[in-house]
Amino acid sequence: KKLCYYAVAATMFLAACNESLNEATEVEKDSNESNQEQENVDFSEPSGITILGKKLANPYSISNMRKALMEIQNNGISKSANDFDIIPNTLYIRFLPKDSTEMNLLLADTAIELFDRPMDYEIESEGEYYHDPELPDSVITWQYTSVPMDYEFPKIKYEILDTCFVPDDLCEEKTISKLDILNLNNLLEETADKITGNENQLEKNLSKAKRGQPHGRFRVEEPDGLH
Repeated sequence: KKLCYYAVAATMFLAACNESLNEATEVEKDSNESNQEQENVDFSEPSGITILGKKLANPYSISNMRKALMEIQNNGISKSANDFDIIPNTLYIRFLPKDSTEMNLLLADTAIELFDRPMDYEIESEGEYYHDPELPDSVITWQYTSVPMDYEFPKIKYEILDTCFVPDDLCEEKTISKLDILNLNNLLEETADKITGNENQLEKNLSKAKRGQPHGRFRVEEPDGLH
């Protein structure tokens, strides 16, 4: 009987060991598969040229900001809005530097932030760079940014694309409390976004570009290669 008992106990012990071993094998297998899946995830940076989608209405344009202010006033949701008016404070522009010297001059301007693509378009496919299809690949593409109304333009070719009002500049209004300023800032942007159908679509680049650090990327085809 004792031998039988020990035989049964040994069998049960071996079975338990085998079960534990199988469970450990399954866990290791699942872990390996999980690691393999992580290794297969694509962490590559965007490459190639950026492809633009449709053009977006500019919520910061004077006309759209005035519509937003009128809606806020009519709804009576901000007392500060009743005595406020929309006055142009920002220009949405683009530069066309003719060479690397002019491009470096723009990059050295700490008052602006440069974008190599328009800021009022959807991005259909994000790439490493953008180049205006109407320009030859051998020249630097248009550089987009926004500047204050009193900006002193360098002697570089530029175009004014739109005259705008950026609500962030309301902080300079001395007749409005800081809390009311913040509320009116947000209300104007949110209302203008709704009016133009740009909720969650248009980046706030016109606002950021006035206060960011300069950065940019350009491609120029020269005899010794791409720079």
